[in-house]
Amino acid sequence: MRLEFCKKSFRVLLASSCVATLLGVGYIKAKTENNLYSYSLFDEIQNNHHKKANRLIDRYKELYGIPSIIVSVSKNGKVIYERAIGFSDVENNVKANVDTVMRIASISKPLACLIAAKLHENGKLDFDKPINEYLTDLPRFKVNNTEVEITCRQLMCHTSGIRHYKEENKINSDKKDTIQEFYLNKNFSTSREALSLFINDNLLSEPGAKYLYTTFGYTLLSAVLEKVSGTNFSDLVEELLKKLELNETYLDKNEPIIPNRSKYYMRNDKGKLVNVPFVDNSYKWAGGGLLSNVDDLIKFGNLMLKIYQTDDDVEKFIKKSTLKSELWKPHSFPQNKNNNLLSKTNEVCSYGLGWCLVMSEMDSIKYVYHTGGAVGASSCLLIVPETESSKLKPNGIVVAVLCNSQNVNEISKFSQNIARIFTDRI
Repeated sequence: MRLEFCKKSFRVLLASSCVATLLGVGYIKAKTENNLYSYSLFDEIQNNHHKKANRLIDRYKELYGIPSIIVSVSKNGKVIYERAIGFSDVENNVKANVDTVMRIASISKPLACLIAAKLHENGKLDFDKPINEYLTDLPRFKVNNTEVEITCRQLMCHTSGIRHYKEENKINSDKKDTIQEFYLNKNFSTSREALSLFINDNLLSEPGAKYLYTTFGYTLLSAVLEKVSGTNFSDLVEELLKKLELNETYLDKNEPIIPNRSKYYMRNDKGKLVNVPFVDNSYKWAGGGLLSNVDDLIKFGNLMLKIYQTDDDVEKFIKKSTLKSELWKPHSFPQNKNNNLLSKTNEVCSYGLGWCLVMSEMDSIKYVYHTGGAVGASSCLLIVPETESSKLKPNGIVVAVLCNSQNVNEISKFSQNIARIFTDRI
């Protein structure tokens, strides 16, 4: 009888063990308040998201022969995915990591517009006042020998008519777009000094009439900001970075020792990876002269999300109304609506003040972003707001991508596809 009892007890224990094994975390369900079946499913979904992102990054890196690529994704202000692959220094076999600092190129423009917005809120800058009233000794701008006026708003949304880099004077035959001005190695002490590069050239169109992307327009903007603030633009940038606690974002100066700074590369006409030439970006701090890492870009993106979604303006760098009615409001439209930046032909890209905007059918923000193309680097910062009424602030997805390779194609489309793995809002 004792033996029979032991057999029955063993069968009960074995059955319990099998049930626990089959149910997995459900066996210890009573130990937590949450339903661990749901947690297990969420964990599986998250792992699946990560695998999809990994595959997409691997394919993208291989397709374009990128030495290193770094991707970070945050949701509701918390980083949920980070990955760095490849080498930040190919010659010395230094692997890239999430702390690696790279040129962010034109992602500098949103930061420049944030400085302008703050001066605007403080009453020091009128976006619609002719800039000749701030810089009184500037030569008069002309279109077809007729004098015209340019405003800061037009500079920020690329409708000023100021030219971009000259397309003649190629420095070599390796790439058709290796433009001499893009590879400047002269140092300029102030933005005002850098105006000598283009200020006497005729405008390409009448101000306000046409979208013409221009980095030099932002150099002119920074000269105005210097004038109204009484401070060199480089110092304005340093003040902004300190205020926003972007501690790993820098002016792209060559002399300072900057921890985790990447090397930069390009492909020659034979497809061989080569080092890029030495450049000095002091002529375009505002339009493309900053360095950063993905953590700081994610932090900046979440700051913008928080401003956009929070009514309380206390302790925010600019007001929500300024962001919504100025920076994130459509001001201009590229002639090519797809602009080689969008993945869906039915989406129309507009440009705000320092940001590319994609609007929903209800004329609200669907997502905003900016790409960057520097000497030896490519980048993208993308922000996807979720429902404004949520208690979570910030509420949405932010994607940051950095590559230490020049002319990496479709980086905005790649960033959008990364975002789509983690949200259905895009």
